[in-house]
Amino acid sequence: EMRQAAQLRWRQTVTAPLSESRCRGRTLTDARSVFMHNAWDDAHLDDEAVHEAERTVARQEPARDEIADDCAAHADVRWDAHYRSNLRNYHDRRYLHNEFPQLAPQALAELAAGHPIILETGCGVGNTLLPLLASHPQLRLVGMDIAPRAIAALQERLQREGLQRRARVFVA
Repeated sequence: EMRQAAQLRWRQTVTAPLSESRCRGRTLTDARSVFMHNAWDDAHLDDEAVHEAERTVARQEPARDEIADDCAAHADVRWDAHYRSNLRNYHDRRYLHNEFPQLAPQALAELAAGHPIILETGCGVGNTLLPLLASHPQLRLVGMDIAPRAIAALQERLQREGLQRRARVFVA
């Protein structure tokens, strides 16, 4: 029952046909649909905004080697801290089938007929994994991430939505 409710929520929020994204006719007309695409074609910057962005980029310098090395060595701790502060800022990527035709319902249905397992590396809190599970009951997915907090949040949501038997997630 929870799985059917999740599938229904998915279908109700998907409004843009596949051909629309291929034509790049993505115009945001309803703020509630902001997460239907990865980007919007009607977002334009005026000349001053473009120049300000260019000036900002020009002022930036690469991180010193010791800082870059420290970030790489402690990426798991840093990502975990990020999720601790920003967990509610993530939204499901319901635009995936619009942006990536290989994830369209027809393509995934054909793929799922062969009973594959899809692996997502860097799955975070599951904003890609969960919409795919909700829209395709035959899919099985494995997700991994370096942030324990993200994986814990994803495991809770899988349990809450009744999808835990179809996905395995772990800290890498």
